Amino acid sequence: MEAARSATELSPEEERVLIRDLTIAAEALAKEGDTFFLITQRWWQSWLDYVNQDMASNSVNGSHHLDSGSPSTKRPLAIDNSDLIYDASSEVSNVETELHDTLVEGRDYILLPQQVWEKLNGW
Repeated sequence: MEAARSATELSPEEERVLIRDLTIAAEALAKEGDTFFLITQRWWQSWLDYVNQDMASNSVNGSHHLDSGSPSTKRPLAIDNSDLIYDASSEVSNVETELHDTLVEGRDYILLPQQVWEKLNGW
């Protein structure tokens, strides 16, 4: 089953298509009460740059600026949402996590359906 392959086995293009398909499916089945996850816009943009690098390299003035097979953009490191919360360095488990009150969706974070978050976080 292709969806069960690990990210190390998927090309950036395959990752992009898989996440796109998961997002479309989740949106089609969305209902009140569904769980969504915040992810920093900064990390999301890094991942988009990673999965879209071949498309971008093929569209710059119609010429190829990247060697196929040697991606210049590396996979982003683990998701880090610490810039979205107060006192992210606190390891106290009984303190509730509090989001910054000035966050703007699309600028600071995006919302991901649970299935998409689980896939990205698992990779």
